[in-house]
Parts: sequence; structure tokens; C-alpha cells
Amino acid sequence: GARVEKTTILTESYDEALPDELRLAELDQTDVLPSVNITFELSDRMNLRAAATRTLARPTFRELAPFQSFDFVGGDVEEGNPLLNRTLITNYDLRWEWFVRPGEILAVSGFYKDFTDPIERVLRNVGEGRFVGFQNVEKAMVYGAEFEARKRLDAFTANPILGRISLGGNFSLVQSEVD
Repeated sequence: GARVEKTTILTESYDEALPDELRLAELDQTDVLPSVNITFELSDRMNLRAAATRTLARPTFRELAPFQSFDFVGGDVEEGNPLLNRTLITNYDLRWEWFVRPGEILAVSGFYKDFTDPIERVLRNVGEGRFVGFQNVEKAMVYGAEFEARKRLDAFTANPILGRISLGGNFSLVQSEVD
């Protein structure tokens, strides 16, 4: 399948000291975001899933706005970048899952995400102050593994209330790299 997303963001600064190309920030794009998902049934209680998808991340208003604003939480002055692009993300996922019994699962997943034009924060010290800006960098990637388990408590107790409760958790190992 695929979905189409249209993005229209427009911000304008009334600061006449800025050059024209920096007074107006406009992001106007249409993206086709394909998705392929395959599930292979290894047995009645075991699946192997694979997926490849395209997603995106848009700059926020503050990241794109051609003016400075104050971040009350961090105390920094934030400076938008009207030349930012949205980030395209290509995702690959592989997951093995075993449904031990109703309400229980063991699963292992691997993933890889490739980012084109990711938006990164840039810190600049100017005099006594610190400015936070934003810029696109060429690429980034994130990859890793996730382990998931869910177990019903009825295997450990005869208590009818506790028997309806399950305990679950997951553990992820993630590595990221940015140019």
C-alpha cells in the first residue's frame, strides 16, 4: 500500500533587517509513502513478519520560523532555520513471534532506519548567551534489536484474580549514527 501526505507550512518574519530569502519560511511538499508488510506463518503459533515502509518527519514551527524565541524550560534562545527540509525515513523491520498460548508471546525484532536530511540541533555560544539552531544534515541511521515477552500469571497461582493478569516487558538495543 501507500499513502500520500501533503505538507504546507508557512511562517514569516516582519524583521525587515533580514534578507528576503530568510524572512519567509515555506515548506510545501507532497510525498508518496509506500509500505510493504509480509507475514509468513511458520506454524499455528509462530510468525515471521517483514516490513519496509517510508515515513517522514516535519520540522516544527519553531525549527522552521525565521526568528528567535526563548525556550523557558532550557533557558536558551532558539533560532529557526527557514531553509530546513523535511526528513524522509526508510524503515526495514523483521520480527519473529511465538504465541506460546493465548495471552502470551515471545518475540525478537530487528530494525534499520535510514534518514535523509535529518534535522539536528546546533548549539552556538555568543557572548554570555547560548543559541540553539537547527539544520539538515546529509544522513543518519538507527538500527537495533528488540526482545519482547508477555506471560500470564495463572501458571503461578490458583488465585482467580491474579490468574487474569499478565506480566510483560521488552528490552531494546539501539545504535544511532549521524553524519
